[in-house]
Amino acid sequence: MKFNLEKSSANIIHRYEPGEVEIRQSNPEINAETGQAIPKIVTTGFILTPSQLIENWQISDDLLTISDLKLVLDTQPDVILLGTGIKAVFPKHDLIQACYAAGAGIEIMNSAAACRTYNVLASEERKVAIAMTIV
Repeated sequence: MKFNLEKSSANIIHRYEPGEVEIRQSNPEINAETGQAIPKIVTTGFILTPSQLIENWQISDDLLTISDLKLVLDTQPDVILLGTGIKAVFPKHDLIQACYAAGAGIEIMNSAAACRTYNVLASEERKVAIAMTIV
């Protein structure tokens, strides 16, 4: 599924499909021959904010824990979008409470919806972070 969004200086998700996400980075690597930005293809879990990409984010034992979310919380978002694959998989209540205690709201949704929502919030210059497992 491709997404179209007005140009922004933020990291945006250009395309999502199960197992792969294409990210248009705010400071992309440039192809020396063509002078064009090289899109970032991510095939592992990741955390993305409008200004930062953290690759190879993994959760413990297929069950999200508070320590798994530490990297996300370290980005100090107002809103965390948790993309859990094809279906929304809700974590334990204590994890949601920990996010609220840290001053961040959390929304759990399927990965396609999380990608679309991230792009909208990033384009509004909100302090948003998406944490996604690639399934």
